[in-house]
Amino acid sequence: MEVENPKFKRKLFHLDVLIEKQTDCYTAHCLQLDLVTDGDTKADAEAMIVDAISEQITFAIENNLMDHLFQPAPPAEWRKLLYSNHTKKVTLDSEVRPLPITKDDFYQT
Repeated sequence: MEVENPKFKRKLFHLDVLIEKQTDCYTAHCLQLDLVTDGDTKADAEAMIVDAISEQITFAIENNLMDHLFQPAPPAEWRKLLYSNHTKKVTLDSEVRPLPITKDDFYQT
């Protein structure tokens, strides 16, 4: 979906994020961008991946690098998505203002 903007076209990004419990932390992995964050709690990992995604998109927009933004995660990570107990996708707009995101917006493995 695109909405006209005087400076640039706005685009919505639909991104898949996997949240996994590790031995001593939680990891969050954005599969389309192959970004990974971790946190002591699931909420920390979720907040950190939203920040990392926003920073990555902002950098790509500001430096005219949108063609290089998407670097997919390895196939093994996508297979985890296939077998995950998921609800829905995370959505960010291209002006990099995260839409309201709840814990149910993330895929759980």
